[in-house]
Amino acid sequence: MKMKNNVLNSRLLDDSFEMEIEDIVFGGNGIGRIKGKVFFIPGVLKNEIVLARKTAEKKNFSKALPIKIIKASPERIPPSCPLAILPDGTGKTPRGFCPGCSYQHISYNEEIRIKENHFTSFISLNCPGSEKNILPPLPCPVNLNYRNKIVFKSQIDRGEVNLGYLMDDNQTVLDIPECPLANPEINKLLNELNKGPGFRHTLRDNMSLTFRHTENDGAVYWRNNPDKKDSWLKEKTVLGMISVPKNGFFQVNPCSRDILISKVSDILEKIKPGSVIDMYCGAGIFSIAAALKNIEKVIGIDSDEATIKAAEYNASTRNLKNCSFHAGDTGRMAADVFNKINPRDALLIIDPPRGGIDRRTAEGIERSGIKGIIYISCAPDTLGRDLKNILCYGYKIRSAQLIDMFPRTFHFESLTYLERD
Repeated sequence: MKMKNNVLNSRLLDDSFEMEIEDIVFGGNGIGRIKGKVFFIPGVLKNEIVLARKTAEKKNFSKALPIKIIKASPERIPPSCPLAILPDGTGKTPRGFCPGCSYQHISYNEEIRIKENHFTSFISLNCPGSEKNILPPLPCPVNLNYRNKIVFKSQIDRGEVNLGYLMDDNQTVLDIPECPLANPEINKLLNELNKGPGFRHTLRDNMSLTFRHTENDGAVYWRNNPDKKDSWLKEKTVLGMISVPKNGFFQVNPCSRDILISKVSDILEKIKPGSVIDMYCGAGIFSIAAALKNIEKVIGIDSDEATIKAAEYNASTRNLKNCSFHAGDTGRMAADVFNKINPRDALLIIDPPRGGIDRRTAEGIERSGIKGIIYISCAPDTLGRDLKNILCYGYKIRSAQLIDMFPRTFHFESLTYLERD
């Protein structure tokens, strides 16, 4: 029988209690309440009843860990990773778990439903009425072994060397023998290194190891930063081969990346702009997609000089004369670049980092009067903030769509198309 605040036989002696999970919030935690006090609990699902133990007390909320699933959701599945959070049913707090995969215990269909709800919530909260233009989500064809890049940290603790991901405290490294999200060739390389005599003794405290895979180059790794003289990696895409500096940004999920490129190409084909500005262009995949549509003028901007050189090379190998690329701060360059196009016949493609659009770029967009914007985002919270501002400039959301670039985690990509009347 349910009691007030969704608590069943609540008992805060020894900080353990039973709770019904009300929902899953952005970030992957379940939320529940005891006498009005909010608790965030990982590794659970909506409507589950769990035995949990409080681990942290904050001013406005508390954190807890599940130690037993009393009533499981029908959407619960066995995690694919042995390091995913898994209450063992003994009533003890679970052992250390990897914080990266928030949804290892959830069916993939339910994961997509949760992410779609979060995406819709950010849109409706910041852009009321625009949620009617949200398109159905695009799941990833594969939800394991999809990552072409992982970054590990090393930590020396009392003579033991741990190599893996940082825990939630951003200090402790959890040793990861292999990652089920990583490309199998990356895991094979990691396994070979760990078996090698003395490999771990060559690691230093707080060193980073980056593992990358492409069909052309196979699995490679480097410590800390790669040598600037290292050869570029070659990624096979729906646009053909794309060269990328080892440390340059590139989407970590080849399947969903190609879906994203195709969606951008579809919009370009439909609206046929006279010119395209591609901000935060990286190695130039969206610029090249635009140039291949015979758009008269395509301008790519990125602050990373190495990726701009790669973008120029990628365009030159296709003999694309309608592309130009520029290295520099996007915000500082925005006004100058906008002056080089007819705004009423132009499209802006913007794919910023998780922090979203910087202030100068936002100001440039406001003054430009550019007709259309494709906003690609990996962070729905900053997307919501930026869209709210962009709508104040006279734009309307024509379509918005979730693309699941990061299965089994709470992260996802999205593509939003806006037009100015």
